[in-house]
Amino acid sequence: MSSTSTSTATSFGALQGDMLQEALSYFPLAELDDLRKISKDLQSSCNTRKTFIRSLLRKGRKVEIVGLASEKGKFLNGRIGIIGCEMSTTTGTGRLPVNILHLTGTSQHLAVKPQNMNPFLPAKVEQAEDRRQRDIRYSSDGKVREGHGRFLDQVLMLNRSAVNDITCDCDIHDFNEFMNLPRGHPVIAKLNFQVYTMYKVLPRMAGYQTGKSGNVSILDKTVMSLVDNEQMSIDYFGKMGKWEMDGRNGEWIVRNMVNFMKTWDDERIYGQFWVYKIVPSGTLLVKVEDPEQSTDEGGLGDVYLVKGLGSQVGEQLHSLPAIISTTFLPVYNFLVYDSIMTTDQIPASRAKSARIAAHVEKALSDQTVVTCGKSAALGLWDGPPPALPKIPRKGEDLQPLDWDNYGASGDDNANGNDDTNQKEKKSSTTNFTPTRQQKDIAEAIAKYAKKIGFKTIDKATLGPNLSPPVMVVRRLAYTKSENPNQMCGVSFNNMPIDFFRFEKWPTYTLDELLPQVARIVKQRKAVPCLIWMDEISLVEPLQGLIKAAFHSIGFNEEMEVQWYPPPSAEEQGYHQTLGPGATRPF
Repeated sequence: MSSTSTSTATSFGALQGDMLQEALSYFPLAELDDLRKISKDLQSSCNTRKTFIRSLLRKGRKVEIVGLASEKGKFLNGRIGIIGCEMSTTTGTGRLPVNILHLTGTSQHLAVKPQNMNPFLPAKVEQAEDRRQRDIRYSSDGKVREGHGRFLDQVLMLNRSAVNDITCDCDIHDFNEFMNLPRGHPVIAKLNFQVYTMYKVLPRMAGYQTGKSGNVSILDKTVMSLVDNEQMSIDYFGKMGKWEMDGRNGEWIVRNMVNFMKTWDDERIYGQFWVYKIVPSGTLLVKVEDPEQSTDEGGLGDVYLVKGLGSQVGEQLHSLPAIISTTFLPVYNFLVYDSIMTTDQIPASRAKSARIAAHVEKALSDQTVVTCGKSAALGLWDGPPPALPKIPRKGEDLQPLDWDNYGASGDDNANGNDDTNQKEKKSSTTNFTPTRQQKDIAEAIAKYAKKIGFKTIDKATLGPNLSPPVMVVRRLAYTKSENPNQMCGVSFNNMPIDFFRFEKWPTYTLDELLPQVARIVKQRKAVPCLIWMDEISLVEPLQGLIKAAFHSIGFNEEMEVQWYPPPSAEEQGYHQTLGPGATRPF
Protein backbone atom coordinates (compact mmCIF):
# COMPACT_ATOMS: atom_id res chain seq x y z
CA MET A 1 0.00 0.00 0.00
CA SER A 2 1.37 3.39 -0.96
CA SER A 3 2.03 6.13 1.59
CA THR A 4 -0.80 8.16 0.04
CA SER A 5 -3.24 5.26 0.41
CA THR A 6 -2.08 4.68 3.98
CA SER A 7 -2.62 8.36 4.77
CA THR A 8 -6.10 8.31 3.21
CA ALA A 9 -7.01 5.16 5.14
CA THR A 10 -5.80 6.74 8.37
CA SER A 11 -7.84 9.90 7.78
CA PHE A 12 -11.01 7.90 7.09
CA GLY A 13 -10.34 5.53 9.94
CA ALA A 14 -11.39 8.10 12.51
CA LEU A 15 -14.76 8.70 10.81
CA GLN A 16 -17.85 6.75 11.76
CA GLY A 17 -21.51 6.51 10.72
CA ASP A 18 -23.05 9.65 9.25
CA MET A 19 -19.72 11.46 9.23
CA LEU A 20 -18.19 8.72 7.11
CA GLN A 21 -21.10 8.74 4.67
CA GLU A 22 -20.81 12.53 4.41
CA ALA A 23 -17.13 12.22 3.57
CA LEU A 24 -17.82 9.54 0.97
CA SER A 25 -20.48 11.70 -0.70
CA TYR A 26 -17.72 13.68 -2.38
CA PHE A 27 -16.50 10.61 -4.31
CA PRO A 28 -17.99 9.39 -7.63
CA LEU A 29 -18.47 5.70 -8.32
CA ALA A 30 -15.10 5.23 -10.00
CA GLU A 31 -13.22 6.67 -7.00
CA LEU A 32 -15.30 4.68 -4.53
CA ASP A 33 -14.02 1.52 -6.24
CA ASP A 34 -10.44 2.69 -5.66
CA LEU A 35 -11.25 3.72 -2.10
CA ARG A 36 -12.54 0.24 -1.25
CA LYS A 37 -9.05 -1.13 -1.88
CA ILE A 38 -7.43 1.08 0.74
CA SER A 39 -8.94 -0.61 3.75
CA LYS A 40 -11.26 -3.49 4.53
CA ASP A 41 -12.95 -1.22 7.08
CA LEU A 42 -14.12 1.07 4.23
CA GLN A 43 -15.50 -1.67 1.99
CA SER A 44 -18.91 -1.87 3.64
CA SER A 45 -19.39 1.93 3.71
CA CYS A 46 -18.26 2.27 0.10
CA ASN A 47 -20.60 -0.50 -1.01
CA THR A 48 -23.49 1.22 0.78
CA ARG A 49 -22.65 4.48 -0.95
CA LYS A 50 -22.36 2.79 -4.37
CA THR A 51 -25.77 1.17 -3.92
CA PHE A 52 -27.27 4.55 -3.08
CA ILE A 53 -25.74 6.23 -6.14
CA ARG A 54 -26.88 3.43 -8.44
CA SER A 55 -30.42 3.79 -7.09
CA LEU A 56 -30.45 7.37 -8.38
CA LEU A 57 -29.58 6.36 -11.94
CA ARG A 58 -33.19 6.11 -13.08
CA LYS A 59 -34.90 6.87 -16.37
CA GLY A 60 -35.24 10.65 -16.89
CA ARG A 61 -32.49 11.55 -14.41
CA LYS A 62 -30.11 14.32 -15.54
CA VAL A 63 -26.48 13.34 -15.11
CA GLU A 64 -23.12 14.89 -15.83
CA ILE A 65 -20.77 12.85 -18.01
CA VAL A 66 -17.42 12.43 -16.20
CA GLY A 67 -14.19 10.50 -16.48
CA LEU A 68 -14.31 9.46 -20.15
CA ALA A 69 -10.75 8.84 -21.31
CA SER A 70 -11.04 8.19 -25.07
CA GLU A 71 -10.30 10.97 -27.55
CA LYS A 72 -13.97 11.26 -28.52
CA GLY A 73 -15.14 10.80 -24.96
CA LYS A 74 -13.03 13.64 -23.56
CA PHE A 75 -15.12 16.14 -25.51
CA LEU A 76 -18.25 14.86 -23.75
CA ASN A 77 -16.95 15.25 -20.20
CA GLY A 78 -18.93 17.95 -18.44
CA ARG A 79 -21.97 17.62 -20.72
CA ILE A 80 -25.39 16.99 -19.24
CA GLY A 81 -27.40 14.02 -20.49
CA ILE A 82 -30.67 12.27 -19.63
CA ILE A 83 -30.80 8.58 -18.75
CA GLY A 84 -33.02 6.59 -21.10
CA CYS A 85 -34.01 3.54 -19.00
CA GLU A 86 -33.84 1.88 -15.54
CA MET A 87 -30.82 -0.07 -14.32
CA SER A 88 -32.92 -3.23 -14.09
CA THR A 89 -33.63 -3.21 -17.84
CA THR A 90 -30.04 -2.87 -19.02
CA THR A 91 -28.19 -5.63 -20.77
CA GLY A 92 -25.23 -7.50 -19.36
CA THR A 93 -22.87 -4.70 -20.43
CA GLY A 94 -23.76 -2.75 -17.30
CA ARG A 95 -24.09 0.45 -19.33
CA LEU A 96 -27.05 2.84 -19.39
CA PRO A 97 -28.40 4.68 -22.44
CA VAL A 98 -27.86 8.43 -22.10
CA ASN A 99 -29.17 11.06 -24.50
CA ILE A 100 -27.27 14.35 -24.96
CA LEU A 101 -29.02 17.22 -26.75
CA HIS A 102 -26.42 19.27 -28.58
CA LEU A 103 -26.54 22.98 -29.32
CA THR A 104 -27.15 22.27 -32.98
CA GLY A 105 -30.49 20.62 -32.14
CA THR A 106 -29.22 17.09 -32.82
CA SER A 107 -29.31 14.31 -30.21
CA GLN A 108 -26.49 11.88 -29.43
CA HIS A 109 -27.29 8.49 -27.87
CA LEU A 110 -24.54 6.97 -25.75
CA ALA A 111 -24.09 3.81 -23.70
CA VAL A 112 -22.38 5.00 -20.52
CA LYS A 113 -21.05 3.10 -17.51
CA PRO A 114 -22.57 4.14 -14.17
CA GLN A 115 -19.15 5.18 -12.88
CA ASN A 116 -19.01 7.79 -15.69
CA MET A 117 -22.17 9.53 -14.50
CA ASN A 118 -22.57 12.13 -11.80
CA PRO A 119 -26.21 12.36 -10.71
CA PHE A 120 -25.57 15.09 -8.10
CA LEU A 121 -26.20 18.27 -10.08
CA PRO A 122 -26.50 21.60 -8.25
CA ALA A 123 -29.93 23.17 -8.64
CA LYS A 124 -28.50 26.05 -10.68
CA VAL A 125 -26.84 23.66 -13.12
CA GLU A 126 -30.05 21.67 -13.54
CA GLN A 127 -32.08 24.85 -14.09
CA ALA A 128 -29.56 26.12 -16.63
CA GLU A 129 -29.77 22.81 -18.49
CA ASP A 130 -33.58 23.03 -18.52
CA ARG A 131 -33.36 26.52 -20.05
CA ARG A 132 -30.75 25.35 -22.56
CA GLN A 133 -32.91 22.45 -23.70
CA ARG A 134 -35.98 24.71 -23.86
CA ASP A 135 -34.16 27.14 -26.13
CA ILE A 136 -32.70 24.40 -28.35
CA ARG A 137 -36.14 22.83 -28.77
CA TYR A 138 -37.73 26.23 -29.56
CA SER A 139 -37.73 25.34 -33.26
CA SER A 140 -36.38 22.55 -35.42
CA ASP A 141 -36.15 24.31 -38.80
CA GLY A 142 -33.41 26.86 -38.13
CA LYS A 143 -35.88 29.78 -38.03
CA VAL A 144 -37.89 31.68 -35.46
CA ARG A 145 -41.49 30.59 -35.07
CA GLU A 146 -43.97 32.02 -37.53
CA GLY A 147 -45.66 34.30 -34.98
CA HIS A 148 -42.34 35.73 -33.80
CA GLY A 149 -41.04 36.00 -37.36
CA ARG A 150 -44.08 37.93 -38.55
CA PHE A 151 -43.96 40.22 -35.52
CA LEU A 152 -40.23 40.90 -35.89
CA ASP A 153 -40.66 41.58 -39.60
CA GLN A 154 -43.42 44.11 -38.82
CA VAL A 155 -41.26 45.83 -36.21
CA LEU A 156 -38.33 46.08 -38.62
CA MET A 157 -40.61 47.54 -41.31
CA LEU A 158 -41.94 50.07 -38.77
CA ASN A 159 -38.33 51.10 -38.11
CA ARG A 160 -37.64 51.45 -41.83
CA SER A 161 -40.84 53.42 -42.31
CA ALA A 162 -39.75 55.81 -39.55
CA VAL A 163 -36.44 56.39 -41.36
CA ASN A 164 -38.32 57.06 -44.58
CA ASP A 165 -40.49 59.65 -42.80
CA ILE A 166 -37.27 61.45 -41.87
CA THR A 167 -35.18 61.08 -45.00
CA CYS A 168 -37.89 60.65 -47.69
CA ASP A 169 -35.61 58.20 -49.54
CA CYS A 170 -38.61 56.24 -50.74
CA ASP A 171 -41.34 58.02 -52.73
CA ILE A 172 -43.98 55.67 -51.29
CA HIS A 173 -45.58 57.48 -48.37
CA ASP A 174 -48.78 55.49 -47.99
CA PHE A 175 -48.14 53.40 -44.87
CA ASN A 176 -49.91 50.23 -46.00
CA GLU A 177 -48.29 50.35 -49.42
CA PHE A 178 -44.88 50.81 -47.81
CA MET A 179 -45.42 47.89 -45.39
CA ASN A 180 -46.23 45.65 -48.36
CA LEU A 181 -43.00 46.40 -50.25
CA PRO A 182 -40.93 43.31 -51.08
CA ARG A 183 -38.27 42.78 -48.43
CA GLY A 184 -35.68 42.47 -51.18
CA HIS A 185 -36.47 45.93 -52.56
CA PRO A 186 -33.25 48.05 -52.77
CA VAL A 187 -34.93 50.93 -50.90
CA ILE A 188 -35.76 48.60 -48.01
CA ALA A 189 -32.10 47.58 -47.76
CA LYS A 190 -30.96 51.21 -47.72
CA LEU A 191 -33.53 52.24 -45.10
CA ASN A 192 -32.67 49.19 -43.00
CA PHE A 193 -29.00 50.15 -42.80
CA GLN A 194 -29.86 53.77 -41.95
CA VAL A 195 -31.99 52.55 -39.02
CA TYR A 196 -28.88 51.57 -37.09
CA THR A 197 -27.33 55.01 -37.47
CA MET A 198 -30.40 56.98 -36.45
CA TYR A 199 -31.99 54.50 -34.03
CA LYS A 200 -31.91 56.59 -30.83
CA VAL A 201 -31.17 60.06 -32.24
CA LEU A 202 -33.73 62.86 -32.38
CA PRO A 203 -34.30 63.66 -36.07
CA ARG A 204 -33.96 67.41 -35.54
CA MET A 205 -30.47 66.90 -34.15
CA ALA A 206 -29.55 66.04 -37.74
CA GLY A 207 -31.37 69.05 -39.11
CA TYR A 208 -34.49 67.15 -40.26
CA GLN A 209 -37.74 69.06 -39.83
CA THR A 210 -40.41 66.40 -39.35
CA GLY A 211 -43.09 68.14 -37.30
CA LYS A 212 -44.07 66.37 -34.09
CA SER A 213 -42.07 63.29 -35.00
CA GLY A 214 -38.89 65.36 -34.86
CA ASN A 215 -39.11 65.17 -31.07
CA VAL A 216 -38.79 61.39 -30.94
CA SER A 217 -36.30 58.81 -32.13
CA ILE A 218 -37.01 55.91 -34.43
CA LEU A 219 -37.01 53.63 -31.39
CA ASP A 220 -39.54 55.82 -29.58
CA LYS A 221 -41.79 56.15 -32.60
CA THR A 222 -41.84 52.39 -33.19
CA VAL A 223 -42.52 51.66 -29.51
CA MET A 224 -45.41 54.14 -29.51
CA SER A 225 -46.92 52.31 -32.46
CA LEU A 226 -46.53 48.95 -30.70
CA VAL A 227 -48.14 50.25 -27.50
CA ASP A 228 -51.06 51.70 -29.45
CA ASN A 229 -51.67 48.31 -31.07
CA GLU A 230 -50.68 46.07 -28.16
CA GLN A 231 -53.86 44.03 -27.89
CA MET A 232 -54.01 43.45 -31.63
CA SER A 233 -50.44 42.13 -31.59
CA ILE A 234 -51.17 39.87 -28.62
CA ASP A 235 -54.27 38.44 -30.27
CA TYR A 236 -52.43 37.70 -33.51
CA PHE A 237 -48.68 37.31 -33.02
CA GLY A 238 -48.78 36.23 -29.37
CA LYS A 239 -51.21 33.38 -29.91
CA MET A 240 -49.39 32.32 -33.09
CA GLY A 241 -45.99 32.30 -31.36
CA LYS A 242 -47.11 30.09 -28.45
CA TRP A 243 -43.88 30.49 -26.49
CA GLU A 244 -43.71 30.24 -22.72
CA MET A 245 -41.57 33.38 -22.40
CA ASP A 246 -44.52 35.36 -23.82
CA GLY A 247 -46.80 34.31 -20.98
CA ARG A 248 -49.66 31.85 -21.02
CA ASN A 249 -51.69 33.54 -23.76
CA GLY A 250 -48.96 35.59 -25.42
CA GLU A 251 -49.76 38.64 -23.27
CA TRP A 252 -46.08 39.57 -22.90
CA ILE A 253 -45.09 39.46 -26.56
CA VAL A 254 -45.16 43.25 -27.09
CA ARG A 255 -43.44 43.90 -23.75
CA ASN A 256 -40.74 41.41 -24.74
CA MET A 257 -40.23 43.06 -28.13
CA VAL A 258 -39.84 46.52 -26.57
CA ASN A 259 -37.35 45.06 -24.10
CA PHE A 260 -35.33 43.58 -26.95
CA MET A 261 -35.54 46.70 -29.13
CA LYS A 262 -34.05 48.79 -26.35
CA THR A 263 -30.80 46.80 -26.68
CA TRP A 264 -30.49 46.67 -30.45
CA ASP A 265 -28.52 49.88 -30.72
CA ASP A 266 -25.80 48.41 -28.46
CA GLU A 267 -26.05 44.64 -28.71
CA ARG A 268 -26.66 44.00 -32.39
CA ILE A 269 -23.83 42.19 -34.19
CA TYR A 270 -22.82 43.32 -37.66
CA GLY A 271 -20.06 42.26 -40.02
CA GLN A 272 -18.94 39.73 -42.57
CA PHE A 273 -19.48 36.07 -41.76
CA TRP A 274 -18.74 32.70 -43.27
CA VAL A 275 -21.98 30.74 -43.48
CA TYR A 276 -20.82 27.25 -42.48
CA LYS A 277 -23.82 24.97 -42.05
CA ILE A 278 -27.59 25.02 -41.50
CA VAL A 279 -28.55 22.83 -38.53
CA PRO A 280 -31.93 22.12 -36.87
CA SER A 281 -31.55 24.93 -34.31
CA GLY A 282 -30.19 27.62 -36.66
CA THR A 283 -27.23 28.41 -38.90
CA LEU A 284 -23.60 28.23 -37.81
CA LEU A 285 -21.56 31.24 -38.95
CA VAL A 286 -17.99 32.40 -38.37
CA LYS A 287 -17.02 36.06 -38.06
CA VAL A 288 -14.52 37.27 -40.64
CA GLU A 289 -11.96 39.07 -38.50
CA ASP A 290 -10.05 40.83 -41.28
CA PRO A 291 -12.26 41.48 -44.33
CA GLU A 292 -9.42 43.38 -46.03
CA GLN A 293 -7.43 40.18 -46.46
CA SER A 294 -8.21 37.68 -49.18
CA THR A 295 -10.95 35.21 -48.36
CA ASP A 296 -8.40 32.41 -48.00
CA GLU A 297 -6.21 34.37 -45.58
CA GLY A 298 -8.76 36.28 -43.51
CA GLY A 299 -8.80 35.44 -39.81
CA LEU A 300 -11.61 33.46 -38.22
CA GLY A 301 -13.36 34.97 -35.21
CA ASP A 302 -16.32 34.04 -33.01
CA VAL A 303 -18.72 31.30 -34.03
CA TYR A 304 -22.44 32.19 -33.94
CA LEU A 305 -25.65 30.18 -34.03
CA VAL A 306 -28.31 32.38 -35.65
CA LYS A 307 -31.96 31.79 -36.46
CA GLY A 308 -33.51 32.81 -39.74
CA LEU A 309 -36.41 35.14 -40.35
CA GLY A 310 -38.82 33.71 -42.91
CA SER A 311 -36.00 31.61 -44.35
CA GLN A 312 -32.90 30.01 -42.90
CA VAL A 313 -29.73 32.10 -42.89
CA GLY A 314 -27.79 31.06 -45.98
CA GLU A 315 -30.68 29.18 -47.55
CA GLN A 316 -30.35 31.30 -50.69
CA LEU A 317 -26.65 30.56 -51.18
CA HIS A 318 -25.61 28.12 -53.87
CA SER A 319 -22.82 26.44 -51.89
CA LEU A 320 -21.30 26.65 -48.42
CA PRO A 321 -19.14 27.99 -46.87
CA ALA A 322 -19.73 31.44 -48.38
CA ILE A 323 -19.34 34.99 -47.07
CA ILE A 324 -22.29 37.26 -46.26
CA SER A 325 -22.68 40.68 -44.65
CA THR A 326 -25.64 41.07 -42.32
CA THR A 327 -26.84 42.11 -38.85
CA PHE A 328 -27.84 39.83 -35.97
CA LEU A 329 -30.39 41.08 -33.45
CA PRO A 330 -30.92 39.67 -29.93
CA VAL A 331 -34.48 38.32 -29.64
CA TYR A 332 -35.42 36.19 -26.63
CA ASN A 333 -32.38 33.99 -25.90
CA PHE A 334 -31.47 33.82 -29.58
CA LEU A 335 -29.77 35.79 -32.31
CA VAL A 336 -31.92 36.46 -35.39
CA TYR A 337 -30.70 38.02 -38.63
CA ASP A 338 -32.58 41.12 -39.74
CA SER A 339 -33.59 39.66 -43.15
CA ILE A 340 -31.14 41.84 -45.15
CA MET A 341 -27.87 40.36 -46.30
CA THR A 342 -25.38 40.90 -49.12
CA THR A 343 -23.07 38.34 -50.63
CA ASP A 344 -20.72 37.88 -53.54
CA GLN A 345 -21.63 34.16 -53.81
CA ILE A 346 -17.93 33.24 -54.00
CA PRO A 347 -17.46 29.90 -52.21
CA ALA A 348 -14.49 29.09 -50.01
CA SER A 349 -11.52 27.17 -51.32
CA ARG A 350 -11.05 23.58 -50.17
CA ALA A 351 -8.29 24.62 -47.73
CA LYS A 352 -10.41 27.45 -46.33
CA SER A 353 -13.42 25.16 -45.96
CA ALA A 354 -11.32 22.74 -43.91
CA ARG A 355 -10.09 25.57 -41.67
CA ILE A 356 -13.65 26.83 -41.13
CA ALA A 357 -14.94 23.33 -40.34
CA ALA A 358 -12.19 22.74 -37.76
CA HIS A 359 -12.80 26.19 -36.23
CA VAL A 360 -16.55 25.57 -35.84
CA GLU A 361 -16.14 22.04 -34.47
CA LYS A 362 -13.67 23.31 -31.87
CA ALA A 363 -16.12 26.03 -30.78
CA LEU A 364 -18.87 23.42 -30.48
CA SER A 365 -16.71 21.08 -28.41
CA ASP A 366 -15.44 23.96 -26.22
CA GLN A 367 -19.02 25.27 -25.88
CA THR A 368 -17.97 28.78 -26.91
CA VAL A 369 -20.56 29.28 -29.66
CA VAL A 370 -22.37 32.63 -29.24
CA THR A 371 -26.14 32.09 -29.29
CA CYS A 372 -27.62 35.23 -27.74
CA GLY A 373 -27.05 38.89 -26.86
CA LYS A 374 -25.23 40.17 -23.78
CA SER A 375 -28.41 40.84 -21.80
CA ALA A 376 -29.75 37.34 -22.43
CA ALA A 377 -26.38 35.80 -21.50
CA LEU A 378 -26.60 37.60 -18.15
CA GLY A 379 -30.07 36.16 -17.58
CA LEU A 380 -31.75 39.56 -17.70
CA TRP A 381 -34.59 38.26 -19.91
CA ASP A 382 -35.35 35.11 -17.92
CA GLY A 383 -38.15 36.67 -15.85
CA PRO A 384 -41.31 38.53 -16.88
CA PRO A 385 -40.54 41.62 -19.01
CA PRO A 386 -41.13 45.11 -17.56
CA ALA A 387 -44.35 46.97 -18.26
CA LEU A 388 -44.49 49.04 -21.43
CA PRO A 389 -43.26 52.65 -21.29
CA LYS A 390 -45.92 55.31 -20.90
CA ILE A 391 -46.66 57.13 -24.13
CA PRO A 392 -48.35 60.52 -24.74
CA ARG A 393 -52.10 60.52 -25.13
CA LYS A 394 -53.53 61.16 -28.56
CA GLY A 395 -53.40 64.86 -29.42
CA GLU A 396 -50.44 65.56 -27.14
CA ASP A 397 -47.08 66.59 -28.60
CA LEU A 398 -44.75 63.64 -29.02
CA GLN A 399 -41.95 63.62 -26.47
CA PRO A 400 -39.02 61.20 -25.99
CA LEU A 401 -39.93 58.20 -23.86
CA ASP A 402 -38.54 57.98 -20.33
CA TRP A 403 -36.11 55.11 -20.79
CA ASP A 404 -34.22 56.02 -17.61
CA ASN A 405 -37.15 54.82 -15.53
CA TYR A 406 -38.13 51.94 -17.79
CA GLY A 407 -38.32 48.56 -16.04
CA ALA A 408 -37.92 47.64 -12.40
CA SER A 409 -34.40 49.02 -11.93
CA GLY A 410 -34.48 51.90 -14.40
CA ASP A 411 -30.85 51.06 -15.08
CA ASP A 412 -29.44 51.09 -18.60
CA ASN A 413 -26.19 49.44 -17.57
CA ALA A 414 -27.74 46.02 -18.08
CA ASN A 415 -28.17 46.74 -21.77
CA GLY A 416 -24.72 48.13 -22.31
CA ASN A 417 -25.71 51.78 -22.92
CA ASP A 418 -23.45 53.12 -20.21
CA ASP A 419 -20.65 50.91 -21.47
CA THR A 420 -21.04 52.33 -24.96
CA ASN A 421 -21.08 55.88 -23.65
CA GLN A 422 -17.89 55.21 -21.74
CA LYS A 423 -16.24 53.93 -24.89
CA GLU A 424 -17.26 57.07 -26.75
CA LYS A 425 -15.94 59.25 -23.93
CA LYS A 426 -12.65 57.38 -23.92
CA SER A 427 -12.39 57.70 -27.68
CA SER A 428 -12.71 61.48 -27.58
CA THR A 429 -9.62 63.60 -27.11
CA THR A 430 -8.81 64.37 -23.49
CA ASN A 431 -6.28 66.80 -22.00
CA PHE A 432 -6.53 68.86 -25.18
CA THR A 433 -4.33 72.00 -25.27
CA PRO A 434 -5.30 74.38 -28.11
CA THR A 435 -2.73 76.30 -30.07
CA ARG A 436 -2.68 80.09 -30.18
CA GLN A 437 -4.00 80.06 -33.74
CA GLN A 438 -6.90 77.76 -32.77
CA LYS A 439 -7.81 80.08 -29.88
CA ASP A 440 -7.73 83.13 -32.14
CA ILE A 441 -10.04 81.56 -34.73
CA ALA A 442 -12.44 80.31 -32.04
CA GLU A 443 -12.62 83.83 -30.60
CA ALA A 444 -13.33 85.17 -34.09
CA ILE A 445 -16.26 82.75 -34.38
CA ALA A 446 -17.50 83.90 -30.94
CA LYS A 447 -17.30 87.56 -32.02
CA TYR A 448 -19.25 86.83 -35.20
CA ALA A 449 -21.88 85.02 -33.12
CA LYS A 450 -22.11 87.97 -30.73
CA LYS A 451 -22.31 90.45 -33.58
CA ILE A 452 -25.22 88.67 -35.29
CA GLY A 453 -27.10 88.45 -32.00
CA PHE A 454 -26.76 84.72 -31.40
CA LYS A 455 -28.97 83.62 -28.50
CA THR A 456 -29.12 80.34 -26.60
CA ILE A 457 -32.62 78.89 -26.79
CA ASP A 458 -33.88 76.92 -23.83
CA LYS A 459 -34.61 73.45 -25.20
CA ALA A 460 -37.71 73.19 -23.01
CA THR A 461 -39.27 76.17 -24.80
CA LEU A 462 -38.47 75.07 -28.35
CA GLY A 463 -41.43 74.94 -30.67
CA PRO A 464 -42.19 71.89 -32.79
CA ASN A 465 -40.27 73.23 -35.78
CA LEU A 466 -37.19 74.67 -34.08
CA SER A 467 -33.82 73.02 -33.56
CA PRO A 468 -31.54 73.96 -30.68
CA PRO A 469 -28.45 75.98 -31.64
CA VAL A 470 -25.83 73.25 -31.85
CA MET A 471 -22.96 72.28 -34.06
CA VAL A 472 -23.05 68.57 -34.79
CA VAL A 473 -20.33 66.80 -36.73
CA ARG A 474 -20.72 64.10 -39.34
CA ARG A 475 -18.84 63.16 -42.49
CA LEU A 476 -20.42 63.89 -45.85
CA ALA A 477 -19.58 60.55 -47.49
CA TYR A 478 -18.62 57.06 -46.41
CA THR A 479 -15.97 56.01 -48.92
CA LYS A 480 -13.28 57.79 -50.92
CA SER A 481 -14.89 56.72 -54.19
CA GLU A 482 -18.13 58.42 -53.15
CA ASN A 483 -16.35 61.65 -52.39
CA PRO A 484 -13.35 61.89 -54.78
CA ASN A 485 -13.02 65.65 -54.33
CA GLN A 486 -12.83 65.29 -50.53
CA MET A 487 -15.68 67.70 -49.91
CA CYS A 488 -17.26 68.54 -46.56
CA GLY A 489 -20.06 70.90 -45.66
CA VAL A 490 -21.65 73.08 -43.01
CA SER A 491 -25.46 73.16 -42.71
CA PHE A 492 -27.78 75.86 -41.39
CA ASN A 493 -31.48 75.76 -40.64
CA ASN A 494 -33.46 76.68 -43.77
CA MET A 495 -30.23 77.38 -45.71
CA PRO A 496 -28.28 75.35 -48.27
CA ILE A 497 -25.10 73.52 -47.32
CA ASP A 498 -21.81 75.37 -47.72
CA PHE A 499 -19.14 73.02 -49.04
CA PHE A 500 -15.37 73.11 -48.70
CA ARG A 501 -12.49 70.69 -49.25
CA PHE A 502 -10.27 68.94 -46.74
CA GLU A 503 -6.79 67.56 -47.28
CA LYS A 504 -6.76 64.09 -45.67
CA TRP A 505 -8.95 61.02 -45.79
CA PRO A 506 -10.97 59.94 -43.88
CA THR A 507 -10.88 62.92 -41.55
CA TYR A 508 -9.18 66.20 -40.90
CA THR A 509 -7.96 68.33 -38.03
CA LEU A 510 -9.22 71.37 -36.13
CA ASP A 511 -6.66 73.43 -38.02
CA GLU A 512 -8.51 72.61 -41.24
CA LEU A 513 -11.99 72.84 -39.74
CA LEU A 514 -11.91 76.10 -37.74
CA PRO A 515 -10.95 78.53 -40.55
CA GLN A 516 -13.72 77.13 -42.76
CA VAL A 517 -16.33 77.43 -40.00
CA ALA A 518 -15.22 80.99 -39.25
CA ARG A 519 -15.42 81.92 -42.92
CA ILE A 520 -18.90 80.46 -43.36
CA VAL A 521 -20.28 81.94 -40.12
CA LYS A 522 -19.10 85.40 -41.22
CA GLN A 523 -20.41 84.95 -44.74
CA ARG A 524 -23.81 83.53 -43.76
CA LYS A 525 -24.21 85.65 -40.64
CA ALA A 526 -25.58 82.58 -38.90
CA VAL A 527 -24.40 79.81 -36.60
CA PRO A 528 -24.27 76.38 -38.26
CA CYS A 529 -26.44 73.57 -36.95
CA LEU A 530 -24.54 70.78 -38.67
CA ILE A 531 -20.93 70.25 -39.68
CA TRP A 532 -20.66 67.18 -41.90
CA MET A 533 -17.58 65.49 -40.51
CA ASP A 534 -17.53 62.04 -38.93
CA GLU A 535 -14.86 62.41 -36.23
CA ILE A 536 -15.78 62.08 -32.58
CA SER A 537 -12.31 63.03 -31.36
CA LEU A 538 -12.89 66.66 -32.44
CA VAL A 539 -16.18 67.13 -30.58
CA GLU A 540 -14.73 67.65 -27.10
CA PRO A 541 -11.89 69.97 -28.21
CA LEU A 542 -14.32 71.99 -30.36
CA GLN A 543 -16.76 72.31 -27.46
CA GLY A 544 -13.96 73.44 -25.12
CA LEU A 545 -12.58 75.91 -27.63
CA ILE A 546 -15.96 77.52 -28.36
CA LYS A 547 -16.88 77.71 -24.67
CA ALA A 548 -13.54 79.30 -23.74
CA ALA A 549 -13.80 81.74 -26.66
CA PHE A 550 -17.29 82.91 -25.66
CA HIS A 551 -16.08 83.41 -22.10
CA SER A 552 -12.94 85.29 -23.14
CA ILE A 553 -14.91 87.97 -25.00
CA GLY A 554 -17.48 88.30 -22.23
CA PHE A 555 -20.29 86.69 -24.24
CA ASN A 556 -22.58 84.82 -21.85
CA GLU A 557 -24.41 82.71 -24.45
CA GLU A 558 -23.30 79.15 -25.03
CA MET A 559 -22.94 77.30 -28.29
CA GLU A 560 -23.40 73.58 -27.72
CA VAL A 561 -21.33 71.08 -29.69
CA GLN A 562 -22.81 67.59 -29.74
CA TRP A 563 -21.92 64.24 -31.23
CA TYR A 564 -24.16 62.80 -33.88
CA PRO A 565 -23.54 59.06 -34.31
CA PRO A 566 -21.46 58.20 -37.36
CA PRO A 567 -22.85 56.07 -40.15
CA SER A 568 -23.40 52.61 -38.70
CA ALA A 569 -21.22 49.77 -39.88
CA GLU A 570 -24.29 48.49 -41.72
CA GLU A 571 -24.75 51.81 -43.49
CA GLN A 572 -21.10 52.02 -44.47
CA GLY A 573 -21.23 48.42 -45.69
CA TYR A 574 -24.29 49.20 -47.78
CA HIS A 575 -22.61 52.20 -49.40
CA GLN A 576 -19.57 50.09 -50.19
CA THR A 577 -21.81 47.71 -52.12
CA LEU A 578 -22.75 50.57 -54.43
CA GLY A 579 -19.22 50.89 -55.79
CA PRO A 580 -17.35 48.76 -58.32
CA GLY A 581 -17.95 45.05 -57.82
CA ALA A 582 -21.08 45.71 -55.81
CA THR A 583 -22.69 42.74 -54.11
CA ARG A 584 -26.41 42.35 -54.29
CA PRO A 585 -28.80 42.51 -51.32
CA PHE A 586 -31.19 39.63 -50.73
